[in-house]
Amino acid sequence: MVESIDPETLPLAPPRDIRELVGQLFVCGFEGKTLPQGLQEALEKGHCGGIILFARNIATPAELVSLNTSIAETNKAIPPWIGVDQEGGRVRRLRAPFTELPPAAVLGLEGNTDIARQYGQILGEEAAAAGFNWVFAPILDVHTNPHNPVIGDRSLAQQPEQVARLAMAKAEGLIDAGVMPCGKHFPGHGDTDKDSHLTLPTVSHPRERLESIEWPPFQAAARAGLPAIMTAHVLFPTLDPVSPATLSVRILRDILREAWGYDGLVVSDDLEMKGVADHYPIEEIVVRGLLAGIDVFLLCRVWEALGPATEAVLAALRDGTISEERLLASWRRIMRAKARFADFSHRCSPETIDAYLAEQHEHRTQAAHLQSRWASALRQV
Repeated sequence: MVESIDPETLPLAPPRDIRELVGQLFVCGFEGKTLPQGLQEALEKGHCGGIILFARNIATPAELVSLNTSIAETNKAIPPWIGVDQEGGRVRRLRAPFTELPPAAVLGLEGNTDIARQYGQILGEEAAAAGFNWVFAPILDVHTNPHNPVIGDRSLAQQPEQVARLAMAKAEGLIDAGVMPCGKHFPGHGDTDKDSHLTLPTVSHPRERLESIEWPPFQAAARAGLPAIMTAHVLFPTLDPVSPATLSVRILRDILREAWGYDGLVVSDDLEMKGVADHYPIEEIVVRGLLAGIDVFLLCRVWEALGPATEAVLAALRDGTISEERLLASWRRIMRAKARFADFSHRCSPETIDAYLAEQHEHRTQAAHLQSRWASALRQV
């Protein structure tokens, strides 16, 4: 185990190195199972805020802990995020011998907030033991379209109030485990018939429908102070006929920030997804995203995009497109979140992780119960 960070050591005042301020805006992924030298140097200098890992980066539990330890030790002054998509069901990067839970939709079948909280805690405890401090879950999207190719059983339920109630319980379980949750995908990806990884979907519902169906879970998250909310690379013409939500001032600033008063982290979905990457260069995405209200950008595969993305923000600072105060607002939110979550005190060592996982009998018992419930529901379809 390693000691928890002291929140008092994380600065809310701006750093002397402007690249350190800009670097905290980015969380990067990479190919392979070792940290690339250039990315390691960026983390050491504070020119990158953290890492997100995928199945391609993960071998054995011991090797994973070793990798995450090496990432954590790159910067002791401002610890990096180490994030992972670990929703349960088909979106899980940590496979057996980690506990494998059925899709989050099973929680809608159960309808029990205690079980939802336990579900989140199982995900969070095992992720934290492996060295993660940020888990990109829960889904806040309402499952209203059976032809949706990307959400489906990742959603908790078909009723917005039930999604809100269960998602907040799942998030509480993650927080109890010491990792930061992230609700996704604002302002709602549940009724798309296209995958934003592959194209730019459009949701053309009137605002009244969005307010009654898509938004209640996100409003509940904003009221509860959920630490982070992820944007959707989706176009909502009735809200903004030009810009997808990730780049929309009308959606992120006017609704999420100002109307709802949300002051947690606003996080982009992966900027390499075709929903935005096919329409805008990376330089335009990060500048427009910042102006709209994003605090953290995900570059999930090609970490080398960190260079042009950083230079675009610096250029926008120099010409006045982006103010220093706008950047400082994101810096303060990021530092507050890191003070709360960016520690590694729950992490096992490479030598102890296998034994830890073998001892999680209660986790496996709960997973088996939920899997049985899910299998029964599938047989009735």
